Amino acid sequence: MKKIFLIMILISVLASSILANNKEDIMSKKTNLEIVKLIPDMYNKNPEIADEIFDKNCLHHINGSLENEKGPEVNKKSISLIHQQFSNSETTFIEIISNKDSIAVRWSWKAINKLTKKEWKFNGNTIFHFENGKIVEYWAIDDRYREMQKHGFTIMPPQKN
Repeated sequence: MKKIFLIMILISVLASSILANNKEDIMSKKTNLEIVKLIPDMYNKNPEIADEIFDKNCLHHINGSLENEKGPEVNKKSISLIHQQFSNSETTFIEIISNKDSIAVRWSWKAINKLTKKEWKFNGNTIFHFENGKIVEYWAIDDRYREMQKHGFTIMPPQKN
């Protein structure tokens, strides 16, 4: 009788452990999704959210950037520049695709240029990589250059000296 009781306890402990591990996987995925869903608020209203969601050494890979800065300050600086030049800035997520440690987002952005009063809008895709509940690296690409050309900007090749 004691053996059966001990076996039942052992099975119960093993089952609880397996369920807990599965629950942790589900919770970490949910947590990453919750973190990503904070990003539009970060861009639209509260840049300080960057401190909560980006690792202090987060690597940023953004088209048009030099990729030599790290951490949440990169995002806060970018958001500050956006809000200096544009009003009614709105970032919206169109689609989110989630994997265990990575989340891909298709997004759109629109705003009014404060100087010209014209609307700007473009779309992009970002892949976020997570470790320990923080974004540690991301890759973003968008079609801002098309929008810039639409508003009269030109890209000049380097001039020979």
